[in-house]
Amino acid sequence: MKRILLLIGCALAATSFGQEQLENPGFEGPWEDVIGTEDEPEEWSSLKTADALGIVAPVVIFKSDDAHSGDYSVRFLNVDAFDVVANGIMTNGQVHADFDPELGNVFTNTSSDDFNTPFTARPDSLVAWIKYDPEDGDRGKIEVLLHDDSAPGVLPETGSTDHWVGHARFDIEGDYDEWTRISTPFTYYTESAPDYVLVVVSSGDSTIAIEGSEMWIDDIELIYDNSSIETLNELEHQVFSNESGLTVNLADYTDSKIALYGLDGKLVYEAGLNSAISQHNIPATGTFVYRILKDDQIATGKIIIN
Repeated sequence: MKRILLLIGCALAATSFGQEQLENPGFEGPWEDVIGTEDEPEEWSSLKTADALGIVAPVVIFKSDDAHSGDYSVRFLNVDAFDVVANGIMTNGQVHADFDPELGNVFTNTSSDDFNTPFTARPDSLVAWIKYDPEDGDRGKIEVLLHDDSAPGVLPETGSTDHWVGHARFDIEGDYDEWTRISTPFTYYTESAPDYVLVVVSSGDSTIAIEGSEMWIDDIELIYDNSSIETLNELEHQVFSNESGLTVNLADYTDSKIALYGLDGKLVYEAGLNSAISQHNIPATGTFVYRILKDDQIATGKIIIN
């Protein structure tokens, strides 16, 4: 029998979901004008704002209204230019472009606020929502480097990683025709806090990318240790487990949904709420974090299902 654990929403409290996140992770912020290209999402950059060759670089990212949530996502496209396939690429740092793809990279430009993100937290995992339509044999990626300021942050790594604090990477392979949530953990190399976070997203496989591969990304999120999460209540609600699974009480349930996550940040269950008292059969046991969403309101908490 599943042990009952009742969590009733109370005063607003800090949660893991309120800890440090990337800037403009859902790409709903302003899209900045870039000469000779489509706009770039605020706090993110691509080839057209590289430290060199931006004028002749092809357009490889686009504003898309095919979004997982909100109004926009980012669309990536691998493009042939000067007999070299340019990756669909985006970073919160700056792109270093070169006619020789082997010499290209992204880096934390500490001399310009437009091309760096100060960051001092230690998240447990990275999640994002993606769609991917690769040419045969190609693969995309999302990669995050947490580093200190003792040396420049660069991806791919240049042989010196003493300044690396943590790292997460997810290689995106195969077709993702529908919006799909991906997750990957961070590996940590030191006990210290980082100074910066550097992110790179691409729709092609580095220097052997294939022309025509296409990808979309939305809602990048950093997940923290949820074992210490407290209840966040912007909705009057009740959530408890029983022998039937999970019961959710939400009087104003119209256009609302519940999502259940494991402590590793992976999505376990998601469903719309279709009544004030709804029953849900959960395909797992253990300790989970729930999130109830309704319009721009949220309730979160921790629940044990045995």
